[in-house]
Amino acid sequence: MDDELAVQAAMNNALWCDAVCRAHGVPTLFADDAWVGRGIGPRFYPNLVTLSVAGVEEQMRLVSELRGSLGVWGWGVKDSFKVLDLVPHGFRSVLDGQWVCGREVDVSDGRPVRGLSTRRVDSADGLRGWESAWSVGQSQHERTVRVFLPALLEDPDIAFFSVMDGPEVVAGLAANRGGGVIGVTNLFIRSSERWIVRPCLALAAALWPGLLLVGYVSDKEMFTLHRWLGFRDIVGELRVWRFVGDDRP
Repeated sequence: MDDELAVQAAMNNALWCDAVCRAHGVPTLFADDAWVGRGIGPRFYPNLVTLSVAGVEEQMRLVSELRGSLGVWGWGVKDSFKVLDLVPHGFRSVLDGQWVCGREVDVSDGRPVRGLSTRRVDSADGLRGWESAWSVGQSQHERTVRVFLPALLEDPDIAFFSVMDGPEVVAGLAANRGGGVIGVTNLFIRSSERWIVRPCLALAAALWPGLLLVGYVSDKEMFTLHRWLGFRDIVGELRVWRFVGDDRP
């Protein structure tokens, strides 16, 4: 495990959550040991991301504050170092994952695959198409409620990348610069050929040169990132918690 890289990855992810939630008008703040979203944000986004191992007392105080202010079922906490015990406080663990670090991108990663094209999303319509492809498999209701709003395209530290088969988006990912690394998130591949998304990593690395690529994955996603995309090193563990109130496990 690499404690320093795990801290960088956690900060990077908090910055990403901050940008997405602020685009939805959610008030946010960075405390010494955690990022906090003080309102209900878009689906899949937590209300607290821990930023240190040593700040458990402060993190628990912030969790208690959120329980009092939000008072609703379903909001979450990203325990970036898998050290919190939130079961006694009305939470259920919903995901265990690992922070992973990618190798430096090889020049060959930027080559197009069998006539597919790779591009950075640069318009509201393009982002809508990217999100539509990303959300395949979600419920019809979920697919009608936007997560990634056009305001994100104006942030110089955020980029969305698509792999195109003609007009169809067949793979993609989002990336953000922050915490001294490039975070890779919301990766999707609508093909059995998992490597087709490699050029997106190359574009992200070229946009912000000299920075390592990091991300987090669940166990079932680890094979794709390890085998096909070159994320060789596990640098830490994390856990995502969901508040269930009185319906405790």
